[in-house]
Amino acid sequence: NQAVVITFLLLFLINVVLTAVYLRVVPPKAL
Repeated sequence: NQAVVITFLLLFLINVVLTAVYLRVVPPKAL
């Protein structure tokens, strides 16, 4: 189903963006 694929891709992109923003806001040294 195309809708399922699009939803999966959107969730994947959102996850990548949130991770990138989190790594920019929180210094790697804090981890």
